[in-house]
Amino acid sequence: MLVYGVVSPHPPIILPWVGGEALNEVKSTISSLKKCEKKLEKFKIDRIYIISPHQDHGFAVPLYYLQDGVSSEKIERRLVDFEDYQYYYDEGVNFEKEISSDKNRWCIIASGDLSHALKEEGPYSFHPDGPRLDKEIVKAFESFDSKRLLGLDRSFIENGAECGLRSILFLMGAFDSLKNSGGGKVISHVYSYEGPWGVGYMVADVVYKLCNK
Repeated sequence: MLVYGVVSPHPPIILPWVGGEALNEVKSTISSLKKCEKKLEKFKIDRIYIISPHQDHGFAVPLYYLQDGVSSEKIERRLVDFEDYQYYYDEGVNFEKEISSDKNRWCIIASGDLSHALKEEGPYSFHPDGPRLDKEIVKAFESFDSKRLLGLDRSFIENGAECGLRSILFLMGAFDSLKNSGGGKVISHVYSYEGPWGVGYMVADVVYKLCNK
């Protein structure tokens, strides 16, 4: 059964042996990931399903902070392609249905950065839609409003140069499915958002709670 979900950025520079002193600029991100790691332990996660738009660092960086003793053979990895955003939302719904009767306690990790167009000195040149897009994603996740994200204009998304939206929508689809089938409520929380190097990093999580508890 699906128990927990995390949104994690994946820049290699947040690994201690890569970033070094630069980690001081992403203290909020690292602190937030460590809080999510403690929740994985709290919820006694057995299996992890991690979905990412990038191979290698897209999996390795979040798992450095979030694996929490889950062995490699208990981790499933999925690489995002270029299908439509709705497709990945629907895939999240299907995934939750597939594991709903599984006695293992699952966590989905949505790996991905937000806009790459926050600053001129970033990986892309600045575009005003970059920070606007990130604000939309943060607000939509805080209220767990998948329709808000699915309704975003495609040119707006392209201008914002994100890489993690498909992963996030997969996660949201899975928890929407859980809510719709179980009658409980979804509780989401954004721990931090920052973009010191021109790329947006959001750390957030989601849990499902039965209404009578």
